[in-house]
Amino acid sequence: MRSTLFVFSLLIGAFSLSLDANAVTKEALLQHVAHVGEDLRINGNSVNFTYRGVPEILVFDENADRMRIVSPIIEVQKVDDALLLQTLEANFHSVLDVRYAASNDMIWSAFIHPLSDLSVELLYSAISQVAIAHASFGQEFTSGAAIFPATK
Repeated sequence: MRSTLFVFSLLIGAFSLSLDANAVTKEALLQHVAHVGEDLRINGNSVNFTYRGVPEILVFDENADRMRIVSPIIEVQKVDDALLLQTLEANFHSVLDVRYAASNDMIWSAFIHPLSDLSVELLYSAISQVAIAHASFGQEFTSGAAIFPATK
């Protein structure tokens, strides 16, 4: 029994080390955003940049193990009830990894994820999806990925 617990402890420790080895660090985040983004403005734990002409903001907190990439789209007061309903339906069917959200009187496209679980591939995908969701707001409402079929 003790040998089984010992082996189990070793496996858990090795798994934890492999997770830490794959974690995207602050330096890696900045490097990868600089690789695909333009006009970078770094301010502490946030980075303002543009991606294919779309303004985006990366915010991360290593202590809270969270990150988000957001893009301001439109003032909430300019969104009527029908458009707001379409936006909520898009969160269910067509924007997938990205969501439309409201904060500070703005509608945003937003990708929110644990920092320690973030891969480089997912980071690049998130940057692209946030931009596509921003650009398609009010039209296709898509993040560029697959769309789940509506049930109507």
